[in-house]
Amino acid sequence: MKRVLVTGASGFVGRALLERLRHEDCEVVAAVRTAGSLQTRDGLTEGVVGDLTLFDDWARLLHGVDAVVHLAARVHQMNEDEAQAEERYRLANVEVTRRLADAAQQAGVERFLFVSSIKVNGEGGTRTIRADDEPLPSDAYARSKCEAEALLRRLTATGDMKHIILRPPLMYGPGVKANMYALLRWVDRGRPWPFGAMENRRSLLFVGNMADAIVTALQDPRALQKTYLLADGPAVSTSDILRAVSVAMEKPILMAPLSGRLAGQLLALSGRQDLRRRLFGSLVVDGAPFCEDTGWTPPCSLADGLKATVAWYREEGHR
Repeated sequence: MKRVLVTGASGFVGRALLERLRHEDCEVVAAVRTAGSLQTRDGLTEGVVGDLTLFDDWARLLHGVDAVVHLAARVHQMNEDEAQAEERYRLANVEVTRRLADAAQQAGVERFLFVSSIKVNGEGGTRTIRADDEPLPSDAYARSKCEAEALLRRLTATGDMKHIILRPPLMYGPGVKANMYALLRWVDRGRPWPFGAMENRRSLLFVGNMADAIVTALQDPRALQKTYLLADGPAVSTSDILRAVSVAMEKPILMAPLSGRLAGQLLALSGRQDLRRRLFGSLVVDGAPFCEDTGWTPPCSLADGLKATVAWYREEGHR
């Protein structure tokens, strides 16, 4: 792995990956939307691509590249009209992947790592999700990721370029937004959590562990032509997460012993199924195959990952 192209390099996972790649003996071409998105350093070249749905000069950025890590995507948008969103997701997540993969194959790239989403497997539930389960994408975003996976498998079925597909669950770490950020604020503001007895289970993945897993997958031939799910370790409940954030923040949180089932039922009756899934639903993945195939062990524990996340939260002045 002498030269790596990373799309979405200035994003949440991209920044963590660039930091991890800094410790590898390789050059990095960071594809970014606008110039100056990243701090310059030795071994890092910015490749300005603008709107990826319009970009058509991949050959220039792929010169001498051994591996591609495709992180860039149109991510899931809340409260978006499905009919209007379908084509937007296909263009950004399927067509861009096709163009990049075609160009990579023509340029002689050896490995193409595609970061997909656990949403390809559905919205979770009581069962443990495995990579070889039948896909159950339930919205336009998930369908676009599933379609992109399929086209990449077809493209790399013959020829020298090989694929690796990773489907991460809920990620957290410095720069996190959305649900995990909301939990940080909940604890920081000293709010009580009434559902301390909830029994949901969720797999999590620290962004630093994600970056380390990407590098491991690129370097290990046993990961080629395979799809993996990833996780920090055993699944935890939302209450467990809040307790761990409380410890990391050194701020106590009051936990009332109500069951999350009651709150979930109330949210369901009020039509807030989306919020019910995010707060009280379960989503457990089987990350063992990746560890068994590559010998990978997540370098950062949940406690340490949350400490790093809380440190970022405080440094950035998020209140």
